[in-house]
Amino acid sequence: MRDRLWPSEDNEHATEIEQYFAGTLNEPLEVLIAAGDDGEAIGFAELSIRNYAEDCETNRVAYLEGWYVEPEARRHGVG
Repeated sequence: MRDRLWPSEDNEHATEIEQYFAGTLNEPLEVLIAAGDDGEAIGFAELSIRNYAEDCETNRVAYLEGWYVEPEARRHGVG
């Protein structure tokens, strides 16, 4: 799903996913997985806390880095 949201040609996503689950990747801070009725992943959201965000006057801003829902699950309340 990451490849569909952020196309990558160098298998960068697989490496980052391995690092995330190994606890060696600092970003994203959290990943939420949406599962369908059969338990299969149908979407995800990656969250972080940034030192800044456009038009914010404070630091430590909660930030939605990425959000993806499989096309067949869209418009069904998944996102």
